[in-house]
Amino acid sequence: MSRRLMKFIRGAGVASALAFLPVAMVVAAVPAAAQMGLPGEQYLLSEEEVVAFIASYPEIAAAMETLDERYDLPEDEVDSPAGAIAAMGAYQEAMAELDGVVVPYGFDGFLHWTQVFSAIAVAYAYAMSGGMDAQMAEALAQIEADPNIPEDQKAAMRQMFASQAAMLAANAPPQQNIDLVTEHLEALDAIMTE
Repeated sequence: MSRRLMKFIRGAGVASALAFLPVAMVVAAVPAAAQMGLPGEQYLLSEEEVVAFIASYPEIAAAMETLDERYDLPEDEVDSPAGAIAAMGAYQEAMAELDGVVVPYGFDGFLHWTQVFSAIAVAYAYAMSGGMDAQMAEALAQIEADPNIPEDQKAAMRQMFASQAAMLAANAPPQQNIDLVTEHLEALDAIMTE
């Protein structure tokens, strides 16, 4: 997908359309807030959406590649007023085509598909990490056991870990999303690691 097309997709609030980036980059680029329907409410996946996402992904990937070639506007043209209007027209045409690809799979449109993708990507990254709580607990235990670290530094690290744990807990995907991703891990792994 071209930088310019991604720029327009992100500009429309569809940052999760970054399907061609490694999962770690997607999670960094798509905070939990981007997959939320409302502030403080993360998107809850259904079994049907995960299955439809997996089934639709090859067709969407091919469509995005085609659209990237078709709408690959030079950067300097996009930055001019006339270029911006042309790019917006291209964006609208591309979105209409992508809507046509995903609607037969049961999505309301491409924006719905990207919301599902974002929720899957966040849950996938969380599931693949093995749980940050366990990793942080192990790191903290190593710090506590190290006699070379002064007590004041250990106290500061405890406080830092507690703060990070609270932030991670607040942004953790719903357990239902993690469970669905785990159930379909083999198929999603093939998509997320391509």
